[in-house]
Amino acid sequence: MAQFAFVSVAGLMLVLIQIVFGQGEVYEKSGYVCEAPNQGCMQSDTTGGSDYDCCTACAAESNCVAYTYDTRGPWCVTWNGPGKIVPIIWETTHVFNDTPVTCDQPVAVPTQQMVDWALQEVGALVHFNMETYTPNGMGCIGQLYNASLFDPVDLNLPEWMKAIQSFGGKYAVLVTKHMCGFTMWPTNASAGNFTYEYNVMNSPFQRDLVFDFVDAARDVGLRTGFYYCLLENIYLNVQKGVVQPGPLMPGQANITQEQYVSIVTEQLTELWSTYGPLDELWFDGGFPAYYQQQLSQLVQLLQPNAVAFGGMASDGTTLSNNSARWIGTEAGTAYPDTWSPDSAAWGPGDPNSPLWVPPECDTTLMTDDRWFYSPIPIRSLADMVDVYHNTVGHNCVLMLDLAPNQQGRIDPAHLARYQELGSWITGCYASPAANLVTNGTGQIFAINYTRPTELDRFVIQEDQRPGQLVRQFEIDVLLSNSTGADWLAVYSGAAIGNKRIALLDAPIVVDAVRLLILQYVKQPPRITFFAGFNCTDPSD
Repeated sequence: MAQFAFVSVAGLMLVLIQIVFGQGEVYEKSGYVCEAPNQGCMQSDTTGGSDYDCCTACAAESNCVAYTYDTRGPWCVTWNGPGKIVPIIWETTHVFNDTPVTCDQPVAVPTQQMVDWALQEVGALVHFNMETYTPNGMGCIGQLYNASLFDPVDLNLPEWMKAIQSFGGKYAVLVTKHMCGFTMWPTNASAGNFTYEYNVMNSPFQRDLVFDFVDAARDVGLRTGFYYCLLENIYLNVQKGVVQPGPLMPGQANITQEQYVSIVTEQLTELWSTYGPLDELWFDGGFPAYYQQQLSQLVQLLQPNAVAFGGMASDGTTLSNNSARWIGTEAGTAYPDTWSPDSAAWGPGDPNSPLWVPPECDTTLMTDDRWFYSPIPIRSLADMVDVYHNTVGHNCVLMLDLAPNQQGRIDPAHLARYQELGSWITGCYASPAANLVTNGTGQIFAINYTRPTELDRFVIQEDQRPGQLVRQFEIDVLLSNSTGADWLAVYSGAAIGNKRIALLDAPIVVDAVRLLILQYVKQPPRITFFAGFNCTDPSD
């Protein structure tokens, strides 16, 4: 039985049986080959020769890869420029990707804030505002609702935080102003002869709910963030960031576009300078193009370390180095291969993008994509477990909705489902099978079990500090009671990122498992966690 373990850069495991260059010519004889693709240069010597001579033949180009090999496979490789020889180990039972990886390929690198944000994995988007008091939680459709409706007579913020923590949430983002335009804090914003009066102080509640929310969250160790809708404001007759012409509905304010921009700037300044450091700023649908420069300056000035969700403009520029993107759906799913770098405002990502803009997956507990509380059915535990696997398990931060009712309480059925979800996640993933894990830097990560072990899934985590480096991977197993000692591939993919959960179609009994990094860029990746698990998923 073959034994494998991870190795450091000095002992890089690169397993290549065939190296293909040019028009598909296969080199399998003793010697070496050097390739300098940008200069169209390739040299080979089948009689042997100096590794360093091979490297210096490409000295004019830093993007140079040099191999020596014999009939058993490659023996050493240069990495990150001429003359740097890294020994490797060959293994004839598995053929790795036969395309040499570019040494100097640019790789997007995250800030430490973005690394820490991704490690949280799960957060809550708290929808509680004037929309809660509208019919079926559908918002200000066709009319503006009076501030007198906002009256949470039994507000219980500790219960909110308990619910968030029960499903594993590490941070909470409050909807401070949604599309109706009602603000949850006592805004003093004004412009010209206009004063913004549609706020919590003109409701029966008459308290700064934003302050109370932040205080309750931080009391239990939850990070905080604020949702603020820039594109819509029914109170100010604004759609898509533009004040609309025409007759006003009862209660709407008559302002100019210039006044609207001034109001937005004042309110964001209030929010971002009054309540301390924030973990996330949430821009639903993004922001108006005309406001990008001013908004970016405001973020950098007041909350430079906060993640800006929706912080990618349509032209591929970002509000800050801590911008995040929408995954592209509110269903609670991400692409199996989801990349943290991207140059688009939403989607699966682009591993070759120079911008680190990781995705966040927002979804609801209630059915029908309902965000504000309504007494409608909620999704099953099986559905929510699928959401967890398809978001967190696909390198996407899960932002799960929390919708308090009109009294300011969490519906008991909602609370029970949140608790069930958190308990299931902990029960499945708290302890790997046989309590064996492996981690380190290299290309092969193996676990040898002391007895036959049943598994139905694997968890892989990549250290993203140097970037998302893995481009192809595979999971192999040695089945127990098999007639041979050959490795069997049971799962493969391209992206790992912060977390990849690899679910098998059915449980298998194994003696050993290994993770193979078939292709990567820049440098050998560090895998911080690789382990097998055996769980029973809930059924509908």
